Amino acid sequence: MPSSTDRRTFLQAGAALAAGAAWRGRGASAPAPLPTRKLGKTGLDIPLVGLGTACCGQSNTVTMEETLACYQAALDEGILWFDAARIYGKAEEALSRVLKGKRDQVLVTTKSGPNDPDGAQRSFDESLKQLGMDHVDVLYLHECGMRDLKRAMDPGGVLDWLEQQKKAGKARFIGATAHARAASVVPLIETGRLDVTMFPINYVDTHQYHFEQHMLAAARKQGMGVVGMKVFGGISGRNWSRYIGPNLGPQVAVDRLQSALRYCLSQEGVTCAVLGMHTPEQVRQNLAWAREFKPLDEVEMKALLAEGEKLVNDWSARFGPVA
Repeated sequence: MPSSTDRRTFLQAGAALAAGAAWRGRGASAPAPLPTRKLGKTGLDIPLVGLGTACCGQSNTVTMEETLACYQAALDEGILWFDAARIYGKAEEALSRVLKGKRDQVLVTTKSGPNDPDGAQRSFDESLKQLGMDHVDVLYLHECGMRDLKRAMDPGGVLDWLEQQKKAGKARFIGATAHARAASVVPLIETGRLDVTMFPINYVDTHQYHFEQHMLAAARKQGMGVVGMKVFGGISGRNWSRYIGPNLGPQVAVDRLQSALRYCLSQEGVTCAVLGMHTPEQVRQNLAWAREFKPLDEVEMKALLAEGEKLVNDWSARFGPVA
């Protein structure tokens, strides 16, 4: 487990030092580093795009070898933020293999699902075992929109447990994710006890789930780091029980993918977009868009939102209840 001195050094230097270490030794042909932003009050500078590992990890058609190739491409192309979870199938094991010997060059997150401390501890212990690591950079409470948050925030609840992991050095920072019921998560954010939050940010679901109005607004007031997910709307279709790519595309139309990424990264307070990717080709395309990122101007934003409003009924409330 890292010493307190090591942790202070990491926080002072930020992820920029890790980025420099990652690029050294790759040769002149290495791609340009990705633009970075500060992750709220964590003080970390992280690239605009991170790798979401659920797509490969939970897929029953993407092999372990293909998963390793995708994750390795992400590392080689400059991604430093790797987002995992215990429920993501083979993802944590694959990360352990790709990131072996490179732990100090990357930032790794994972998530705990149970709403009781004992169950959360078992889940987290298994994650650390699968990752082959003694700590993660961010530990999230998963799916907080569907939790009994009163129970979670009660004395001795899972929120207290989460803070204990931070104090023990097993998680540098702690946070919460949500897919649904955005307004219900605001009281958890307003406790001021969390460092990072992650939730869907795209130009269609904003008209239905209103994450930007609820969780993003609350997180900004707390100075939290904000990570966007489901930027492309997640996988197409409405069966969220598994990922079966790579041929099953995203909800967003192919000719709107870059615009969707720009929408997410144009939201005030958003640091990073975690994108699910199945192949090295998808990695390279997404990072090319990140390197040329420009915020949407007022006219572009208005037009994209109008387009998204027309798609709401077709997309449906597939993440779960809105309220």
